Amino acid sequence: MFDDLSTPWLSSVAILAVGGAFAAGFYVLLEAMGLAKRGLSLREKVILPDMDNPLMRSFLPAARALGGAIHALLGGLRQPGAAVNLALDRLDRRLGGSGRPQGIDAREYVGYGALLAALSATAGALAYIWMMDDPMLPFWMYIFLGGLLGPMWWWSWLNRKRAQYRAAILRDLPFCLDLLTLSIEAGLDFTLAISRLVKKVGDTPLGREFTFMLREIQLGKTRGVALRDLSRRVDVPEAGSVVASLIQAEELGAGLGPVLRILANQQRERRSQRAEEHAMKAPVKILAPLVLLLFPAVMMMIAFPIVHAWWSGR
Repeated sequence: MFDDLSTPWLSSVAILAVGGAFAAGFYVLLEAMGLAKRGLSLREKVILPDMDNPLMRSFLPAARALGGAIHALLGGLRQPGAAVNLALDRLDRRLGGSGRPQGIDAREYVGYGALLAALSATAGALAYIWMMDDPMLPFWMYIFLGGLLGPMWWWSWLNRKRAQYRAAILRDLPFCLDLLTLSIEAGLDFTLAISRLVKKVGDTPLGREFTFMLREIQLGKTRGVALRDLSRRVDVPEAGSVVASLIQAEELGAGLGPVLRILANQQRERRSQRAEEHAMKAPVKILAPLVLLLFPAVMMMIAFPIVHAWWSGR
């Protein structure tokens, strides 16, 4: 039945079948060990976005189990202060500073990275098999380079999400400060002002963070601690400066209304400065497409009549 099929095709099918069987058995083993289970924290119940990517949702149990297994194998469960736990904390803070995309935590992020590494390494093996007659690199180099592509793309995806989240925070921050200023000056206390702000802002990155801070204050956390936690979660310098000013005003007993008005004006000026900075960078960014695309077209338009006249006069 397989007489008319080439050897690379059969080898590719064999690699995919063995890899799929190994992945399925490994996941069943981790599921039996209980490493694929996770409880929901208050943050996850309140502000984490839903996983709207069907492909990521289908691989979520496997990524959760694989991330837990990697954490256990590196000694994170046996040694609470191990370097792997510190690395996971930094990664979790980076995920928080990216808006917790798709609602994943640090272990799940590591699990997805391992799955992508295995997938891209398999793609490298398949590329070597299809180029078996004349391979440019050794087999292990295909595996190694292919295994790097998946995690590199995964890290760049997180960096893009982080940039988008930071831009959304900076865009909404002056408006939120204006709303807080109006509410405080109207006679509302800080908690009621935050509640009105959450209703006005809606389901935005900054709105979700304020929602979580409001729930923390309602559960008994002090205002200063809740503000510090907000600054740590958002991990945006401008938001950190606003939080620091609010905490200092609270400790000194100053009124929040004038402080919030000054902070809103400062953030609005900074937003205008950032817009001017981007406008100044635009000509430099346009220069490369102009040189690569427009300049050759203009040269062809100028040179074509000359070449045509010369060729006709021969």
